[in-house]
Amino acid sequence: MIDQFVTITGTHHYMGKTVLRPGMLVLLVKEPDNEYDENAIRVDLVPVGCVGYVANSPHTVIDGTMSANRIYDSMERICFARVMFAKGGFLVARLEPDIREQIIVIRIEDEAGICSVSTQAGVFAEFRASRSA
Repeated sequence: MIDQFVTITGTHHYMGKTVLRPGMLVLLVKEPDNEYDENAIRVDLVPVGCVGYVANSPHTVIDGTMSANRIYDSMERICFARVMFAKGGFLVARLEPDIREQIIVIRIEDEAGICSVSTQAGVFAEFRASRSA
């Protein structure tokens, strides 16, 4: 399969683009009920939440990347993407359709020492349910 790339935009409305770094995995989530764009694809940083959207305007889609309109029908309800680099006010990510799950390890340090907790957000249970339906 040929690598597919998307532009992540709108990060300034959330946490800014500096929260995303090359190599990080983000979760792309279709938003069919989005009031502004019927083909909207939200970009989530698990477990933080929404950090932007896949670009869908000719003014925001970087050359060589695909718009949300172009990938919407071919992707499942959710899909992972890996942040590759930043260009101007945008980020470019590569779709990672073969990645099905991400385990987040949260380390909490207190007076008693370090307690490591592995968590899989509820979105993964939703993903499994949507795949079996």
